[in-house]
Amino acid sequence: MMRAKATNTDGLIQRLGNAIGRLFSGRDQKPNPLGLLMSEKEIDKDILFRLMTGISNIIAESDWEDGLEYDLWDQALNMKGSDGCILWLTAHRAKGWWIWDSVQGAPKFITLREWSSHYASWRRRWTTENA
Repeated sequence: MMRAKATNTDGLIQRLGNAIGRLFSGRDQKPNPLGLLMSEKEIDKDILFRLMTGISNIIAESDWEDGLEYDLWDQALNMKGSDGCILWLTAHRAKGWWIWDSVQGAPKFITLREWSSHYASWRRRWTTENA
């Protein structure tokens, strides 16, 4: 299993988050392109997605680098700099995490409970394969 190359993006996520936050100011009243009101959770999911894909574009010049969700979660768990803190806070506000769905060939949002199980399983496999 290939992993995304770790790159120091410290500060970049905070700048992206601030910019996105300005776009979504007035969270409770922000209509989406269809004119429907979006919930805060939906906005937070969108912000998290934009942060994750933005980092992937910086690291690998692609929308989703292989292993991105795991490397970013490691940053979030360890709260590495302001970037890790923002990822962690946004994930908890959104109540989930984005993963790559290889069946659909696209990112998929799952709950933090699902992610916790998925991440633990991946961590065991990765540790065994690289021991």
